[in-house]
Amino acid sequence: MQKQEVDHVDTIRLAGAFGSYIDPKYAMVLGLIPDCDLDKVKAVGNAAGDGALMALLNRGYRREIEETVRTIHKVETALEPDFQALFVDAMAFPNKTDPFPKLSAAVKLPERRALVDAGDGGANDGRRRRRRPR
Repeated sequence: MQKQEVDHVDTIRLAGAFGSYIDPKYAMVLGLIPDCDLDKVKAVGNAAGDGALMALLNRGYRREIEETVRTIHKVETALEPDFQALFVDAMAFPNKTDPFPKLSAAVKLPERRALVDAGDGGANDGRRRRRRPR
């Protein structure tokens, strides 16, 4: 989303068996999907199989897929300077920094607290300590 300079999601489609059985509200609570209107989150079933069938049976769809493939831009997350920070923020439930206003209208979210370094009370300046051999 950051690469595309997009700050919100309009619709989400959950594919496959996973998408068919997960409740969108709880997927959002867990931070699996970004904040959006819950009625805009839908399961689409076997999207890969349906797409393959459409491409095999319809040349127009096949041309559309070929054109879409040419416009894809791969993002190497390991090379992105902000990725690590975004990833760490996303480890909190639902997310450490995103406010999730639409989700908070649907469920009561826990109060946001700053994460505290476990163990040393922050005395190690954010660096890991080496364990001594036993």
